Amino acid sequence: MVAAIVYSFSKSQPPSSVSSPTPIPTETKSNPVCELNDKTYQIGESFPAADGCNTCACQPDQLIICTEIACEATPSTKLTPTKTSTGYKKYQNSVYSFSFEYPNTFIVVDELPKNKSQGGPKTSLELKDTNNNYTVSIVVDPAGFGPIFADKMIKLTYSSAKGLYAAETTLASAADVDYLSPEKNTIWYQFDTDKYSNLTIISTAPKVDIKLENILSTLLSTFKFL
Repeated sequence: MVAAIVYSFSKSQPPSSVSSPTPIPTETKSNPVCELNDKTYQIGESFPAADGCNTCACQPDQLIICTEIACEATPSTKLTPTKTSTGYKKYQNSVYSFSFEYPNTFIVVDELPKNKSQGGPKTSLELKDTNNNYTVSIVVDPAGFGPIFADKMIKLTYSSAKGLYAAETTLASAADVDYLSPEKNTIWYQFDTDKYSNLTIISTAPKVDIKLENILSTLLSTFKFL
């Protein structure tokens, strides 16, 4: 009789409901970061560039943007303008009163005027390294020379101790991008002065090769107005 009552009571109770717990949403997307050389950087984080003198920053679109200041040669790599260094030759021009040192891998093609009454804005001095497909053109007093479409333009300044060196760097404008070569990296060095000869220097190298800019920075550091 007791068993029957217990059974009857249990049958009279409403069935217990078993419900799954409500899932808590989780963030599946990790915080965006920039990655470079197996290192990660947070959005907005700045860090030194590989060249040791520029600064890079991680952008919100996860791209890394770096400043483009030409690095001054360190004492260990800077050439002494008054003494030709190993592996370098010296060029001197008595008409325009300047000299510089250049790597002996370059061949010089000198089309500058032999006196100042000759020539025009398109006469130049060319340095060519055919093994690496490098070309450097130095135009003296380049009035009327151009137009020039370059990946970047570097304004130069001069001191007798440091030679020619970068004072300001500007990347190509949006209007100029369509005119840039997809294969070659072109840099325009501009030196405007009232004291010495004005110079326009154009360097070209394969797009993925950045060594020429470093070579030319060292060459310019040996530049000396006589």
